Amino acid sequence: MPIRLNLWTAPTGLERIYISGLNTTEKVWLQKGVGQRINITSGALGSAAVERALLDAYGLERLDWDQLVEIAKTPVPRGKPPADAPIVATVPFGANAGHWTAADAEALDADTMAHPIPEPTTLLVDHREPAELKERLRQIHNLIVQEEQLEVGDYVLPGILTIERKTISDLVVSITEDSRRLFHQTDAMTMVPGSSVLLLEGDVYGQQRLTLPNIAGTLSYLAVIQGVSVLPTLSLPHSVYMIAKLVRHRVYGLGYDIPLRGTAPKHASKAAAFLLEGLPGVSANLARRLLRHFGSAQAVANATEAELRAVEGIGPSKAKAIVEVFAASSDP
Repeated sequence: MPIRLNLWTAPTGLERIYISGLNTTEKVWLQKGVGQRINITSGALGSAAVERALLDAYGLERLDWDQLVEIAKTPVPRGKPPADAPIVATVPFGANAGHWTAADAEALDADTMAHPIPEPTTLLVDHREPAELKERLRQIHNLIVQEEQLEVGDYVLPGILTIERKTISDLVVSITEDSRRLFHQTDAMTMVPGSSVLLLEGDVYGQQRLTLPNIAGTLSYLAVIQGVSVLPTLSLPHSVYMIAKLVRHRVYGLGYDIPLRGTAPKHASKAAAFLLEGLPGVSANLARRLLRHFGSAQAVANATEAELRAVEGIGPSKAKAIVEVFAASSDP
């Protein structure tokens, strides 16, 4: 696969150049540093290998930020390019061609969630987690990061939530080379109180060491035998956002009530039938029958059990349930 440079610009003006076509399943990107320095984030591949691949692919003597930006902005030529020609393209934020990418995840901000973390909340974080990830967590309002050497999980709300984070390369090693470490870790998570979540950071289907049956078996075992929730993320920033979302939901709930039913019809008579369909054991046909018999939803609400039983399809238990619904008070 030819090397492709994708220029991404955040709303804040931050620029990154993402590199695809390298021999890795991890996200690799360039970011302008101080002076002429270019910072390379390359995971296990190594920054030297990335630099050499770029120099060879584009015939460069050295990495120059402005030159790389121009390359990334060069449109992809029509037709099939030569086999040895690098393919370049510009991918602005939001132009994801039908799928979300790690570049899109860069714009996620846990402080601007519709329902952010409302009160100071302490999250235990394993000290071995990446410094960038911990720093991003510290920037989230009301999230207090407390570093510790955790025995179980990487991110913990004691007693209620344990999160283990795995990059895809770490996942592969922890299954194939490290005495099946993954399953020991997730098993330990299920032994402590609270919810257990495994974050898979990256594309598990973009690597070749685990076969599709291996992946299916692993995910199935984690989900239905161990009871661990498996959540995919696109990148480290996406993992940060997901961790904040998990903390928000687990401690404070959604922040709003989910509607129990769909949108009611606008026409009054149809809305009345819709209202009655929400009663226990009342189908669409029975709702219309109730309206014909009583004349209005208000009359149904005021009906006694005996009056309700006069309607075809309503027996003693259903009549009692309907009366109880209209007499019930709100939850405390």
